[in-house]
Amino acid sequence: LQNDGLVAFRLLWGLVGPRHARFTSFVRGPAAIARYLRSLLSGRPEHHLGHNPAGAGAIVRLLASALAVIASGWAVYEDIGGHWLEETHEFLAGPMLAGVGDHLAGVAVASRHHPENLVATMLTGR
Repeated sequence: LQNDGLVAFRLLWGLVGPRHARFTSFVRGPAAIARYLRSLLSGRPEHHLGHNPAGAGAIVRLLASALAVIASGWAVYEDIGGHWLEETHEFLAGPMLAGVGDHLAGVAVASRHHPENLVATMLTGR
């Protein structure tokens, strides 16, 4: 239930939170993510206030996978769907954990390439 609340909070925060927390300010398509990753590999990454396109993609993947894990976990708990759903629920945890790793690695890489403390920014909002 605690994770459900965190995901619900982040979804709500993405709709009504401060400017850089809102999905409308940072969710971009695959082309923007590819362009950002190319700029990162070139050694001259694009600078973005708030989330960069790769970070935004990680957030979307994390939220989508968390929703899938939560929904499948609820269905397993309610004994809906049988054994296949339990296997699906367990399988979905892997991509979610990979997304967490991607996000942490992205924060480390972006912090190294930009003179900013992204961890402090995430904690303070500044």
